[in-house]
Formats: sequence, C-alpha cells, structure tokens
Amino acid sequence: MGTLFRRVTAEESVQDGAKKKVEQAVIFLEENELTEDMKEKLIEKVVVYPGNRIEIVWRF
Repeated sequence: MGTLFRRVTAEESVQDGAKKKVEQAVIFLEENELTEDMKEKLIEKVVVYPGNRIEIVWRF
C-alpha cells in the first residue's frame, strides 16, 4: 500500500503544480504588456545573435 500511496501523492503534487501554472497563465492573459513578473516566470533567457536575430528560451 505504501507504494500506491506515494504514487498517488506524487500525481496529486504534479496536478497541483499544473493547476498553479494554469492559474498564473490566466492572470498573464489579462495583461496588455509584458511585466517584470511575467518575464521572470516565463522566460529562461534571451540570446541575441548577429544580424539582430534573437532566440527566447522559455521556462516551460
């Protein structure tokens, strides 16, 4: 029973994390521009290449 309990608890934890991400995304959708908070939570890094080409690495 211990293994089943741990597996269920782990799945609940994953679901809770996903729910929090969805809730945060909904809040972000209400914004009209990129805020500092949005940048910190969504973007891992921005790489700038020659010729003004950029690459955005997302956190998800």
